[in-house]
Amino acid sequence: HKCFGIPGMIFAKLMLPDEELSNRPFYLEIDAGRRQTTQQHGAWSHLLFVSFPCNVEQFARADYEVRGLESIPPKERVQRFNTIHVLDSRLADRREKSTSTLWQVSAHIARALVSEEGRCGYLSSEIKRLACVPPWEALDREVEDHPTFPEPCGLDRLLTEMFDGMYHKGYESLIVNGSILCQVSVFPKLAAPVPSKGHALALNASRRVLLQELPPDAADIVRKVVEAIDPSKTLGELMVALALPLGTLQRVAEHLVYWKKARIVEAFTPEKRVVVAPGLSSTSKFAKEFQDWHTENRVSSRGAPLTFSEVLAAFSGGRTLKEISENFRKEKAADFHHVLEWLVTRCLLMQLTTYIHFLPNKRARDDYRAPKSVCHVGLEIRTMFCPHVVNEDELKILAGRSENSRELKFFCRFIAEFVRPHVRVDGCKFEAMFKSADRMPRNHKHDLTRKEAEDLLHANSDIFVPYICRQ
Repeated sequence: HKCFGIPGMIFAKLMLPDEELSNRPFYLEIDAGRRQTTQQHGAWSHLLFVSFPCNVEQFARADYEVRGLESIPPKERVQRFNTIHVLDSRLADRREKSTSTLWQVSAHIARALVSEEGRCGYLSSEIKRLACVPPWEALDREVEDHPTFPEPCGLDRLLTEMFDGMYHKGYESLIVNGSILCQVSVFPKLAAPVPSKGHALALNASRRVLLQELPPDAADIVRKVVEAIDPSKTLGELMVALALPLGTLQRVAEHLVYWKKARIVEAFTPEKRVVVAPGLSSTSKFAKEFQDWHTENRVSSRGAPLTFSEVLAAFSGGRTLKEISENFRKEKAADFHHVLEWLVTRCLLMQLTTYIHFLPNKRARDDYRAPKSVCHVGLEIRTMFCPHVVNEDELKILAGRSENSRELKFFCRFIAEFVRPHVRVDGCKFEAMFKSADRMPRNHKHDLTRKEAEDLLHANSDIFVPYICRQ
């Protein structure tokens, strides 16, 4: 192949910079531009290269072993190498998170290869072997003449698996030279949120498949957590059931979320209202998948297996999970929880969540009385919430609707934490807001209890307007 008229072998040398640019992220964009002249643009005319050039001697650790290099002449030892990701510059930008993490994939692979190079000269031996492979043109002819041409092995197979995994899944588990387990991904580390004690985890794949995919050196705690994950149980409940600290559960949850094996959800508790995903019908592709799964995994053997139509009818209508479980076919009551988990795993079940708009209408602006409004607005509340959360007129309206500074502070805090950032008010965050206040003695309370807050919001529903969305 030729890139911009340059033979591929010569063009590849451009991707191995000098020592000054080694052991650091390296970006190179070569683009023919948007305008085409007499030379038409081809598939290789818009390229973005992302890599991590590696100088073996400088990149090696302090305890770098060289016993494996004694049998390799110095001239045949690898001094520098580079694993390069080639992207279409029209579709990718180096400032994107997924693009900027590709150099970390190259650096992770380089660390494992350098370690094996020092132990047994693996990299130098593989490069020498690959140098004897015929050129691509001759290789293509040989494949046509001999359909049983051996598959890639060693370093070329390792890189093929890595690039295929990056392209199709965004991650891959690799074993370098049969000795070092290397897990690489393009997912940014900061993308995995930390779940709270009131959140739950839902798997993104079958539990059995996920347990099979765990690497050989996975900690037993990870396996225990995967086996215990339940969308209807919060992390607080798992903490008690598994006798594990909350911090340990959160770290395992972050790991699973980072690798796209699980996601953080609001617990599917009995009082939650649910509906099936829009556009789902009994003739969808999930119908056969459900029948195969239910035939193999159903708990109750009495009567005929559940049909996908029955499941859709049961979970439709916005009913609570408690009502659905009570109305579930009696002989299939034992299967309810497994069906619920199957639907949540495939993102086919959505919760009906409640949000609140703060809409101070003209009547509310005219109703507040200045003498009463001013008496509750202390310097602390004004400093904390005005004007970045509420403006002066809104603060006066809220002061007119509150009997004391506790209620006014709740109004302002509620707007700052739930209304402005669009956070649901029937989730674990709203519940956690009042836990400390509910445990305090009545004469020492500085915040409202949950019942007092709900009554206050209901009494002022003309300016705190609730509405329901699917999530």
